[in-house]
Amino acid sequence: MFLSYARDDAAAARRIAEALRASGLEVWFDENELRGGDSWDAKIRRQIRECSLFLPVISACTQSRGEGYFRLEWKLAVERTHLMAEGIPFIAPIVIDDTNENGAVVPAEFMRVQWTRLAGALPTPDFIAQVKRLLEAPHAPAVPAARPTVARPAAESARKKSAPLSWLWAVGAVVIAVAVFGFWSMRKSAPAPAPTDASAKGASEKRDSSVAVLAFANLSDDKANEYFSDGISEELLNVLAKVPGLKVSARTSAFYFKDKNVPIPEIAKQLGVAYVVEGSVQRAGDRVKITAQLIKAADGFHVWSETYTRDMKDIFALQDEIAGKIASSLSDKLGVTVPTLAKTTPEAYTLYLRARSTLAKRGVPNLREAVRQFEAVVVLDPNYLPARSGLAIALALIPSWTRSIALGENEKGLEQARAGARLVIEREPDSAEAWSALGYIYGLYDWRWKEAGEAVARSLALAPNDAEIVNFAGDYYRFILDRRKVLETENRAVELNPLQAVNHLDVTQAYLALGQYELAIAPARTTISLAPELLDSYEALVRAFGNLKRFDEMRATITTARKAAPADSPVVLNMEILGAIFEGRTVDALRLQEEFRPQVEQGRYSPAEYGYRFLQLGQPEKAVYWLKLGIHGHDAIWVCPEIIDLDVIAANPLTRSLLDEPGLKELVEIRARHAAKKP
Repeated sequence: MFLSYARDDAAAARRIAEALRASGLEVWFDENELRGGDSWDAKIRRQIRECSLFLPVISACTQSRGEGYFRLEWKLAVERTHLMAEGIPFIAPIVIDDTNENGAVVPAEFMRVQWTRLAGALPTPDFIAQVKRLLEAPHAPAVPAARPTVARPAAESARKKSAPLSWLWAVGAVVIAVAVFGFWSMRKSAPAPAPTDASAKGASEKRDSSVAVLAFANLSDDKANEYFSDGISEELLNVLAKVPGLKVSARTSAFYFKDKNVPIPEIAKQLGVAYVVEGSVQRAGDRVKITAQLIKAADGFHVWSETYTRDMKDIFALQDEIAGKIASSLSDKLGVTVPTLAKTTPEAYTLYLRARSTLAKRGVPNLREAVRQFEAVVVLDPNYLPARSGLAIALALIPSWTRSIALGENEKGLEQARAGARLVIEREPDSAEAWSALGYIYGLYDWRWKEAGEAVARSLALAPNDAEIVNFAGDYYRFILDRRKVLETENRAVELNPLQAVNHLDVTQAYLALGQYELAIAPARTTISLAPELLDSYEALVRAFGNLKRFDEMRATITTARKAAPADSPVVLNMEILGAIFEGRTVDALRLQEEFRPQVEQGRYSPAEYGYRFLQLGQPEKAVYWLKLGIHGHDAIWVCPEIIDLDVIAANPLTRSLLDEPGLKELVEIRARHAAKKP
């Protein structure tokens, strides 16, 4: 490799060279830019002519110098690329400070590849691994040829959105999706090499049809443009997710690696995919450049790469033109139709993306903020159905996350969610998210189990590879205690979106509901590592450790939760009550129950759970009032088996009749049928 730098960057270049050499890589690094002379000049030219990779170091120093021998080195490297076949990686720029690509004083050829950023010129193991992959890449023409590329850069910063840009999201995304989709279709018809054994063959076939779409790097000037580059990735992911037989890693997991310098093979391993799509977005004046590439994770080979440069003034005509090319291409080559995405105004779409991002974080504050954002989108565009279904999901989640009854504001919100989901289904019967929202509401709050099951089944049929849809279906199977389906479905959600904390939390809840407390511990700990602010995961650990009588670990969990929670969190106080109950400290538990009572009376917590604790403490006469209040408000906790065991309710003469209430009676019968089935 040839490391090119300005003399003021010598120390930084030395750190990079030493790190590469320590990893067994050969680096030509001359430490005296001022040496000069014909012999030295000839040596420089020979090294550039013979090196496998040219690494120009870009910084404020190179920006400030209009002349310098390093600029000659850059030009010599560019001249060499003119002799190379398309698709051979050679120039790999490294930025060691905040220098912006868009305004960089570099040859135009440098702008055609992605840049790697090394803050403070500190090489990371991921950087070294990426350089090795570039060196190992084929240096002969490949089919299809890929443009030269380097390690996926950390997004330079968030950027500002301009009005026409949002239309380009769908345009660019669909074009890229067609290219990726076309590749998969060709793979299906191509003969595969003989596997070494049957198990390897099965694993290979499963992974070969899997892909993750990473967050595209934002290389534009304006910091508020981050939603533009994210939007390209999001639309591409949405298109690919609808391709039958193709496993697409969910947004939360794929975007987890945003701004992280993680090697592609490691990303693919964590996401369980065989291929990765990455790219960048850059706007300069009225021109926008979108670069994307499809990478085979096993060897880092760039299967497909393309750059789209578009003039913004004719964006709508361009959209029609590209849509036409897509339709003709698919009909000729694949015989299928690419799914179309709902369109809206740029302003509404930008806010919609923000709302989706907020919703994915879960937690009560985020859910309420997502509601406000989705409602703002609906005001901007009442006909944009994805915003209405997203709003229905957010509204439906709030009562369960706050553990409050479905009365008052919650009742209004749930009615709005029902109406919104039904409206979407009326206009778009194949909206999986709307069916999922309706199934969740019918089950958790309305206790209409037949309708809930039908809605859940419909959502799964429409989007079997959508992690959120699968996760909501798992909730329904947990409510009805379908032992086989709940574990199958919740684990499937984790497989589809392994870095979404709530998926692991729901696996934990499933194990708790089934009484498999030891198995509940690992996914709870994973949830905490992914989202330490989600207090429900600490409570789940308390329940697991408490039932296993591992009281030291239970108390340690409560202490950790207290540090992570707001000062007035009712969830932590609830954990302390649970801890006292598990340890048999009845007096302490009753005292804490009395302290907790205002939380329930003020509507901040579940009356059903509060009453159930009195039943656990041997005071059924106190339990009845609160349990009845929960029934009146269709308290969601009533149907959560990891919290309330209906067998305990049925065993006590004072509470047994509560199970005759409509909805609960049917639930008991459904659970009994599942319990009677052979494992």
